[in-house]
Amino acid sequence: KADGGAEKLTFDTALELAGGRAALKGTMEALSATPSLNGTLTANHPELSDALAAFGGGNADRKLGPLAASADINGGLEAMTAQGRVRAVGGELTFGGRLLNALAAPTFDAKVNAGNPEFGDLLRVLAPEYRPAAARLGAFRLEASLKGDAEKVELPAIKASVGPASVSGSGTLALTGKRPSLTAGLTGGTIDLNPFLPAEDRRRAERGRSLLVPVSTAALAQAPAPPAQRFSTEPLDLSAMDAMDATVTLGASALIWRNFRVDNPNAKAVLADRVVTVEQLAGRLFDGDFLMKGKLDGSKVPALDATVTVKQANVGKALFQAAEFDVAGGRMDFQTALTAAGRSPFALISALNGQGSLKVRDGVVKGFDLKAVSDRLKELDKGLDFLRLLGSSMGGGETKFSALDGTFKVEKGVLRTDDLKLVAEAGEGAASGTASLPRWTMDFTTQFKLTEHPKAPPFGMQVQGPIDNPRRIFRFEALQTYLLQRGVGTLLRKALPPQPEQGGEQQPQEKRQPTGEDLLRGIFENLRRR
Repeated sequence: KADGGAEKLTFDTALELAGGRAALKGTMEALSATPSLNGTLTANHPELSDALAAFGGGNADRKLGPLAASADINGGLEAMTAQGRVRAVGGELTFGGRLLNALAAPTFDAKVNAGNPEFGDLLRVLAPEYRPAAARLGAFRLEASLKGDAEKVELPAIKASVGPASVSGSGTLALTGKRPSLTAGLTGGTIDLNPFLPAEDRRRAERGRSLLVPVSTAALAQAPAPPAQRFSTEPLDLSAMDAMDATVTLGASALIWRNFRVDNPNAKAVLADRVVTVEQLAGRLFDGDFLMKGKLDGSKVPALDATVTVKQANVGKALFQAAEFDVAGGRMDFQTALTAAGRSPFALISALNGQGSLKVRDGVVKGFDLKAVSDRLKELDKGLDFLRLLGSSMGGGETKFSALDGTFKVEKGVLRTDDLKLVAEAGEGAASGTASLPRWTMDFTTQFKLTEHPKAPPFGMQVQGPIDNPRRIFRFEALQTYLLQRGVGTLLRKALPPQPEQGGEQQPQEKRQPTGEDLLRGIFENLRRR
């Protein structure tokens, strides 16, 4: 509907299309000179995904919920202002700004605010297959100022937050060239990535009990089956890397990933032609120096290579995140270089190759107590009790060590070491074995030697099973024989009748040698008194 003439025209229009409805009503003035518009635009659709699919975008099967938008537009081709609001996918976006010289050399400046009361709800709509570790991630907020023209957009002020994590900064978006190119510098506070990591499978196999007797090959063959596949075999979708090029620098108070906290991180990443290069991610890790460099090439088959270096870190927290067996203290130097190529996360992990080294000084390893084993062995008259103590001491507790050194190689996702050496309080250990990342299982064998008891033979411990929940299998046949011999010898001495002292007057008595029955009776009597 329209009413009026060239000086002023009042209109009211409505359009129903693809299941939605749009309306524009208002007035236009000075149509014969410099036209100006004063109007309101509204648009609504019961399902945003259907509207996008009708115009060749989006996925109609992924429901996004209703769309409601409105905007007030005022001005002419020389200068026009707009204020608007869009409600969709559970959140809201508001904008306001002006457009100058719309026909000749258009320029604009605007402010945008977007938010959602729960970022997790937004993620579930936009990426239904993704499940973050945290059930609630907190509110999402974005504030940005924009100004520019058809070739370049300046972003002088950007603020974004999800829950307690926030970043701010500025940037520039170039619109010329093969694809848009973003240059941005951001700073933030403490950024905890753990709530955003994919939720881990909570189902865990029942922890296997430590076997306190010699284990045969047949027993090992009956070990629990490896856990379900941990990494997805779905192809990686890196199509977003083709949307733009970018150079981004980030500084923050701290960056937290799993058990690792990098303080004062300084990162720079470049995206160009579907290749992301992390030129550096540097900071402080456990009071030591941390540096990571890497590249992800998404131009063909996804391929990555990365190096990580840690110097003089204070391992004040669990290092390897194992439930009962871990390095929980000491000064650490660590370095590794890794490469991989594959079309899915599982393929990448299965193709991982590289090498590295580990050196820890003056630390603590949890999971066993060598000092308790050594101290108990000093009480030779309780040799039989030692077998029970071995199980408890090697099934828990902590061991202080002066040095833990080793190197490793990674081939097709399997880490192998043959020279891991532990120099600890009252003992030493030498370990070798493998950890298969694709299967998420480990199998390491360690030989322990009690340095305070040079005549005692070494004993072995096998750590086998899921990487984050292995079981321990003890092999101490030689030590068991040694202890039984020492223990039975002590019991025999206590069971035999006392021999008369030499010298002095003795009463005549019948002499007889002790029988086997006497020996057994004495042994069991001794054990009963224990």
